[in-house]
This record gives sequence, structure tokens and C-alpha cells, in this order.
Amino acid sequence: MIPILLPLIIASLVPHTSLVYAVQVNANNTIYSYTYNFTIICTKNNIIEFNLTISGNDYFTVTTYNVSENRPYPLPIDCVAFNTTNLKFIRNVTLNGNLTEELSGVFNALGKYNVPVTAYFHDGILQQLNGTYNGVSVYVNREYPTPTTTTAPSSSSFTNYLVLIIFVIVLIAAIIVLIKIGKI
Repeated sequence: MIPILLPLIIASLVPHTSLVYAVQVNANNTIYSYTYNFTIICTKNNIIEFNLTISGNDYFTVTTYNVSENRPYPLPIDCVAFNTTNLKFIRNVTLNGNLTEELSGVFNALGKYNVPVTAYFHDGILQQLNGTYNGVSVYVNREYPTPTTTTAPSSSSFTNYLVLIIFVIVLIAAIIVLIKIGKI
């Protein structure tokens, strides 16, 4: 099913679309928190170009990738998850009201811990991933950035109607002038 949907998934990833994930690893009672931001730069000739920005715990890196639409690793689409290998389909489940695919695999945490995980994909895009093994826990959740909008506070004060009042006064004055000069 996913190979049929892959062109639609790729098409929905227009340039400058971002997939943002909060990643938390708890190892030896130390919590490591990172943000993974995948920003699509362009898709052309079956190649996806994107930047991966990883930040957190005094760490920051930006890497540019060019990957095939058929093998998009590490881009978390087409049921692929970053830092994760051996993903195998388990079943379809409902997660947050959406039909998702549940897969199992192994997450490489901090480059030294291999943690069995369960990953959940909606429309082929990673939504969350988690697992625990030998005291090491991994939690990955997709973040949905909230657009910021700036609106002036609404009130029914005189200043809100000032422009309308001035317009009505000018309109009445213009009508009076036209009547006096005989045009109306």
C-alpha cells in the first residue's frame, strides 16, 4: 500500500516543509533531549534534498542529504525511521484517532545502545517511536509547530470606529457640497 501512496506523500512534502521530532533518550539515569528537524529543500528527478538539523544537550549540527524517493533514509517517510534498522510490520492500530501502522525495529541510541522499539506511522510518516532495553529508554514524538499569529486585541472602543466615523462625515460633507452647487 505504501509504494502506491509514496508519490502522494512525496508530493505533500513541498519545499520548506518540515518534519520535527522531539527525541529523548534516558541512559544511566541521564536524560538526553534533542530536536530533529527535517526540512525539505526540493524534490526533483526522484531525488529528495533536505536538511537535517539536530539540536539539544549542547549539540548542534546541520547536514544536507540527497536521497532517492525509493530509499529515503533517514527521512522519516515511507515507513522509514531515523537511527532505526530492521523495521518490520506488526499490525494496523489506531493512534490519536488515526489509523497507523505499527512496526518493530532497533533504534541506535547515542551511537552505543541498540534498543528494540515500536514505531507508529500514519500515511507512511513517522508519528512516534518508543522502547526500553537494559535501562535505556527511547522516546520519539512528532511535533506539530503551532503557527504564530499576531492580532490586535478586539474592543468596542471609540478608536475602532474612528475611521468609519471620519468616512461618514466626509461623505455627508461631499453630498452637502454637491447639493449646494446644484449637481444633485
